[in-house]
Amino acid sequence: MRNDIAHNHPPYRIDSGIRKINGIELWGVGKYTTSSEIKAAMIGLLRSIKATFEVLEKHLPIKEVAK
Repeated sequence: MRNDIAHNHPPYRIDSGIRKINGIELWGVGKYTTSSEIKAAMIGLLRSIKATFEVLEKHLPIKEVAK
C-alpha cells in the first residue's frame, strides 16, 4: 500500500475526488495537499522521532563496552 501511495498517488497531485463510503460512490472535487502541509507534517514527524530518541537516551543509558 505504501508503495502504491508513494508512486501512484503522491500527495502533491490532485486526486480523482471519488470516494466510496459504505458501498456508496461519492463524486466530488479532488483533494490536494500543499507543499507547506507536507513540510509541516514531516517537521512534526522529525520532532516526534527526536523526542522518542531523547526519552530512550534518558531511560536506556549506553553501557561502555570493555576493551
